[in-house]
Amino acid sequence: MKKKYLKWLTGALLCVAFAFAGTACMDFSDALNLNGGSDGGTSESTPNSSPDSSPDSSPDSSPDSSPNSSPDEDGPHEHVYTAVVTAPTCTEGGYTTHTCGCGDSYTDTYVDALEHRFVSYVSDNNAKCGVNGTETAVCARSNCNERDTREEKNTALQHIFTNYVADESGTKTAVCSRRTCDETAMQTGEGQKIFTVDEGVVTGFTTYGKNHYSTIRIPYSIDGEVITGIGYRAFYENNSLMSVTIGDGVKSIGDEAFYHCANLVNVELSERVESIGKSAFMRCTQLQYTQKNGLKYLGNANNPYVYLAGVESKEIANATVEEGCKFIGSYTFQACEKLKSVEISKSVKSIGVSAFYKCGALTSVEIPDGVTEVGNYAFSYCSNLTSVKISSSLKELKEGVFSYCERLERVELPNSVTIIGNYAFQYCSALKGVALSEFVTAIGNYAFSRCEQLKDIYIPKAVSRIGYDAFEGCNNLTIYCETESKPGSWSDRWNPSQCPVEWGQSVVKLA
Repeated sequence: MKKKYLKWLTGALLCVAFAFAGTACMDFSDALNLNGGSDGGTSESTPNSSPDSSPDSSPDSSPDSSPNSSPDEDGPHEHVYTAVVTAPTCTEGGYTTHTCGCGDSYTDTYVDALEHRFVSYVSDNNAKCGVNGTETAVCARSNCNERDTREEKNTALQHIFTNYVADESGTKTAVCSRRTCDETAMQTGEGQKIFTVDEGVVTGFTTYGKNHYSTIRIPYSIDGEVITGIGYRAFYENNSLMSVTIGDGVKSIGDEAFYHCANLVNVELSERVESIGKSAFMRCTQLQYTQKNGLKYLGNANNPYVYLAGVESKEIANATVEEGCKFIGSYTFQACEKLKSVEISKSVKSIGVSAFYKCGALTSVEIPDGVTEVGNYAFSYCSNLTSVKISSSLKELKEGVFSYCERLERVELPNSVTIIGNYAFQYCSALKGVALSEFVTAIGNYAFSRCEQLKDIYIPKAVSRIGYDAFEGCNNLTIYCETESKPGSWSDRWNPSQCPVEWGQSVVKLA
């Protein structure tokens, strides 16, 4: 009996061991041949009595015994990320990307773009007479081939005039001997002078010149005096003049310089000219233009778009000013009542007097940052104008420039604007706010007269002059002034409508 008991105990221990090993334990009595023992008794264990001990049990019956257990049964997935650093370049920022094998990813550690590094500039050897050349550098950062070209200071060449040739009148002319330069110098004798000159400015023909010349070139110099300009009404209503070439030395052309030259056909205009006055070529009815997209230009062979002189038809609805244009002439779009949009190229430097006067369909305008001058009444009576972006290079809003723009609601002036001229916003009856920079020094007569919806305006202490009736008829206006009291240089009639004034206010922009 004792021996039989020991066998049974050993079998039980083996069964427990097999269970821990993940193997289904068979009936331990069979394993030990205890069935049908010498006492003729029957084992209390019944074959297949437990699913855990069945040799036919499914492998999936126990999660611990399955080699294909799902991740969910093992617990939640934990991301394991691999980091990849994208280095910053001259134009794009850097960052680090973290990616897990499951596909999840995120980025962090952002770094600003490096910006180009231009150090070693090399001359392009392209200086010309009177014009500095350029120099170019390649970005010094690795894997960047960006180039920067800038003006090479103090490299402009001097003209060389040597071989003078006399015409039938005895006037001698020489062409610059440098390659790519066709500038001329003139030498005249007494009684044979062609032009009258005052301190480098051609003021007109002499009697001799008027009677003998229909084709002229304004030279670089006359009798040793460098010519820099053409004066006011220099060739006004000159009916003998047919062709004019304006040399590279001319920087300015005065108001009405060639006004109503009825037989003037050809004008060659240097792109080095820096200013062209009001009505300089007006009523030159025979003048030939370069025409493109409904617009008429004067220029030269290299740049035919220097000066925008007019439109082919007042019915124009959309206008694009060509790149290379420097001047939009006075009255160019005046009374183009169907003009809805205009795109002004970045090359434009000046917009003339009344250039867009009474363009009643124009709703918005962007004046590029290169524009340094906008003439009197340039956008006056643009009755549907609601949006204006003003050049950051503009120093003065001239007389009446936005007057009678009845739907213009808000204007923010860039820091460059220091003077607001007479009548600048007169009768802008929808104007609710104007943001003046702290650099404004003067506000002209009637500048905001009859701006009936203007609610607030801040006047910085830099304003040393306000003209009479500047805020006349602004019945809804509150004026905030940085100064503690009215400066003596302000007109006594600066606020005739007795708008409320709050003195000693801090610098804020209310518009």
